Amino acid sequence: MSEMANRVRSAELEREYDFRWRHPDRDAILARYAAESEQVVRRRTAVLDVAYGKGERERVDVFPAERPDAPVHVFIHGGYWRSHRKEDYRFVAEAGHSAGMTTFVIEYDLAPAVDIDAIVAQVGRAVDWVREHAHRFNGNPDRLVVSGHSAGGHLAAMLALAAKVDGCLAISGIFDLEPISHTSIDDDLHLDPDMIRRNSPVRLARPGRAPVVIAYGLGETAQFAQQARSFAAALARVGRRHRLLAVPHLHHYDIVLELGRPDRGLAMALCGLVGKNA
Repeated sequence: MSEMANRVRSAELEREYDFRWRHPDRDAILARYAAESEQVVRRRTAVLDVAYGKGERERVDVFPAERPDAPVHVFIHGGYWRSHRKEDYRFVAEAGHSAGMTTFVIEYDLAPAVDIDAIVAQVGRAVDWVREHAHRFNGNPDRLVVSGHSAGGHLAAMLALAAKVDGCLAISGIFDLEPISHTSIDDDLHLDPDMIRRNSPVRLARPGRAPVVIAYGLGETAQFAQQARSFAAALARVGRRHRLLAVPHLHHYDIVLELGRPDRGLAMALCGLVGKNA
């Protein structure tokens, strides 16, 4: 049998990463994502479902700044690389609106139809497209920052380490894929040791000019808190400019809603990456 087939499932890690049992209000929170996203579309100028590639999910929603030469914010949603959709995350456009940013909310293909290697490459192509077309939406391609939540935090970190962006806010991210391979989540991801090494930011930390903010809620599971701390330590070892931001009172599901509130810490951290105050 292959090493992947021999992987031992861990009941402890299962509870740490499949934590819906901790949050009976999960469905209500996800409904808030959708409701706040609908409100933002009604309030703001939006250009929806723009193609950045030929694939069915290679689409992006754009919220242009009111003035040209604006900093650019690219957001990547979570869902363990296997679920969720950009339409429910349009509320993140509020994070940089008062700071005059253009926001792109991107979509990508999902496991098990594709693997993590393919998803990382796809979001890289999406950012390349954003840089090429930012001027169409009043954006400055030379001031591009990325944020992402959960699996999107992982993808945002991968973009920063690949020198694809000028700043990164990784929220509740997964930076070491090894623990995931011991949970039922791997039934869709089919991780192998090489894939884990290629796609774990803690193992890829390197110097670079783009600063990284690593945020997590103090209501997260111990594993998610450790993921954030381990990535911060890895960046510190290589001298990479970074900040570890622990957000009180919030957990994995409600922390990303802070990007819809320009006066809160996450939105301010995002704007700080491009020298703007929210």
